[in-house]
Amino acid sequence: MQQIPHAMFNLNVVYMMYEPEHWCEVPGFDDPNDTTVYQWGLQDVQNMSFVFPNENGRGGAYIRDSCHYYARPVERYKELRKMPLQQAIHSAWKDSAVKKKCERYHYKTDVMHETIVTDWNLVCDDYFMKGHAHLFYSFGYLVGCVVGGMASDNFGRKPTVIGFGILSSMFGVFLPYTTYYPMFLFIRFCSAICNEAADLAAYTLCMEIT
Repeated sequence: MQQIPHAMFNLNVVYMMYEPEHWCEVPGFDDPNDTTVYQWGLQDVQNMSFVFPNENGRGGAYIRDSCHYYARPVERYKELRKMPLQQAIHSAWKDSAVKKKCERYHYKTDVMHETIVTDWNLVCDDYFMKGHAHLFYSFGYLVGCVVGGMASDNFGRKPTVIGFGILSSMFGVFLPYTTYYPMFLFIRFCSAICNEAADLAAYTLCMEIT
C-alpha cells in the first residue's frame, strides 16, 4: 500500500510541470472577445509576423516567438483592430515597432487549465526555474534516505512508516495551496523527505518479514 502514494508523489510532477502553448499579453488587446468594436484579436494573428515576431523552429520552419511581441502604442493597436485584418497588416508596415520581451502571458487551456508553469510564469527567461522542482525533490529524497534509516532503527519500522506516511499526506494536502514558488519548493522538499523515509522503512519491513 505504501507504494501507491509513493508512486503518486513521484509522477505528479508530469502534470504539475506541463508547459502549455503560450504567447505575450499585448497592451491594446485587453478585450480579446469584443467583436462589436474590433474585427480581430490575438488568436487571429498567431502565425503572422505582425504582432509576434517569428523565430527559427525545428527543421528550419518559422514559428511564433512565444517570448516577445512588437510593442506599439495601445491606441495604435486599437486603431488597427478596427480595420479588416489584411488592411491592418498593410497599414502596420509603416510603423516602427520595437521587439519587446513579454511581461505577462496568455496560456492555452485545452489540455490543462492550471500548472505551476502558468501560476508562476516559468517560461522564457524563467524557464530554468522549472527544474528547481526536480532538484528540491531529489534533495529531499537524499535527506529522506538518511532520516528514514535513522528513524526506523531508533523507533521501529511500523511507527516510521505510519508517522512519515501521515506527514507526507499532510504536505501533499498543503502543496496545492502554496502562494509563491519558494514555498512550493520547500513543501515539495519536505514531502520528498517524508515520502522516501516511509517508503524505505516499509521496504525494509517487508524484506525482514519475508
